[in-house]
Amino acid sequence: AREVWEAKAPPSGERQQDWPLARFGALAPADAAELHAALAAAKRPLVITTYLGYQKEAVGKLAALSERFGIGVLEQGPHYLNFPGEHPNHLGYQRNMLVDEADLILLIDVDVPWLPSKVAPAPGAKVFHIDIDPLKEKLGFWHFPVLRSHAADSALVLDQLLALDEQAGAAGRAGRLAWIAEAKQRIAPRL
Repeated sequence: AREVWEAKAPPSGERQQDWPLARFGALAPADAAELHAALAAAKRPLVITTYLGYQKEAVGKLAALSERFGIGVLEQGPHYLNFPGEHPNHLGYQRNMLVDEADLILLIDVDVPWLPSKVAPAPGAKVFHIDIDPLKEKLGFWHFPVLRSHAADSALVLDQLLALDEQAGAAGRAGRLAWIAEAKQRIAPRL
């Protein structure tokens, strides 16, 4: 029976354009609203990403979200340009930084956001996970405590968040930006 599988197959008559890549969707509206409200309420929000930039258009969307709410962005071993390195809200590339200070962590397209043996989120921190593969089935043991985990297209999720009330995060934005600036001063010697 194995010989059948090893026999040379004739060329396919299928057209390549008839086999597009599968697309992931966005969040359910209630989930997008929950995340949006949590970002607006956070005092020290942090995004951690590794490969969000595989979708080039997502980079600008993350920058826009970061600016709107005052969110710090940390890149863990980036595979792509995920966030402009010169952006004032960019918090560097070093693993485990600020995880224990953030009151909200948004994991977007990242495999290992921190090392649990070294650091853990602050008690009461809300952790949300958006990823093309949030279960990480091929990574063996993978678990990070999260409030919500979504298999979704990160660029579409960023579009959803940017489409919601622009003024929602305005009240705490100055305080969040102050935290980012202060954190950058503290961690600068370690970067």
